Amino acid sequence: MARRHETLSLLAGAALAIAAAQPAFAQSGWQQDWNRLVEAANRDGKISVGGPIVPSARVFLNQHWPKAFPKIQMNYMVAGGFDWGNRVKAERASGKYEWDIYMNGPNAVIYGLSASGVFEELAPNFVRPDLKDPKTWRRPWNDMFLDNAKKMMAMFASPSTIWYNAQTVDPAKVDRLGIQVLFDPAYKGRIAWNDPRTAGPGSNYAAMFYELVGKDGLRKLIVDQETVFYSRAIQATEALFRGKADFVIAMQLDQIAQYEKAGAKFDVRPLGTDAKTAYLGFGGAVLAIFNKAPHPNAAKLFANWILSKEVQEELSKMVQWDSTRADVAPVSPGGMRYIPGEKYVESQRESMLARRAEAMAFIRELRPN
Repeated sequence: MARRHETLSLLAGAALAIAAAQPAFAQSGWQQDWNRLVEAANRDGKISVGGPIVPSARVFLNQHWPKAFPKIQMNYMVAGGFDWGNRVKAERASGKYEWDIYMNGPNAVIYGLSASGVFEELAPNFVRPDLKDPKTWRRPWNDMFLDNAKKMMAMFASPSTIWYNAQTVDPAKVDRLGIQVLFDPAYKGRIAWNDPRTAGPGSNYAAMFYELVGKDGLRKLIVDQETVFYSRAIQATEALFRGKADFVIAMQLDQIAQYEKAGAKFDVRPLGTDAKTAYLGFGGAVLAIFNKAPHPNAAKLFANWILSKEVQEELSKMVQWDSTRADVAPVSPGGMRYIPGEKYVESQRESMLARRAEAMAFIRELRPN
């Protein structure tokens, strides 16, 4: 099973690899355009990024950007939750344009910004020829944008599923029943779910279940099976490792390494990786460029840099998300690899917001407290 690695030694090694890749640009016919862009971005001197809350992604950007472009100072702020998006909305309403790049997970406020025309199209900002080639990407170009306006690009895509303890749940039963194994009375009170009634990882599964098993299935899962809600994903994950649960919905996979270091013995497995057992998740890092950006050349440079093969390879390893670049090998945590052609529920898309909200509201009716 792939593991998250955030050690400084890996960062240093990755930085050297990315730095070593830079001279390859000189081999290409687009070098003059690239050099002009770098010069213009250096004149900008700064870039403002609303970035991921995920620690490994945050460390990656703060380590690698200064090494690649030491003349461009990065102003980085975690763009998590709704507060940051509302801040940007208020700033722009008062005529202040403070941000160049958005690179975090989508939410209703960010989708609202996109709908109001705050972001630019990405493709016109591409200088690297590989970014313009459809063969570069695992999915059709339009499929990689999560917003209706097609401005917010999902750089990563991996199936997300329920995880179970194979020491207490027979894998043969899971293979036979699939998602229906959750309704086995033997696991009543033994299912841990990061609270799906509020925005967060657990609510993505609310949308998935709403599509796959409907209201009746959700009622059975929550009421009849007495699924236990936890306010944080790490708490739901700990419930499995502490023997309080057999299944975890919205598991925090990076906790596996922590328990292994502590000497815990366990066998944790995914329920499945196809569209009947998983939804397609997009990590915590969609990419968008603000219009009226204060540092437009630096923003353009950032988009070309972050989507390059060299950077995607290292960033993907750090955050344990599968890149949507076809030439970047999947890291596939727990073997959770995207299956081309599968019609996954894509819970994080803007087009799913209404269904997701409906599912969450239904769950609150079933369990108000």
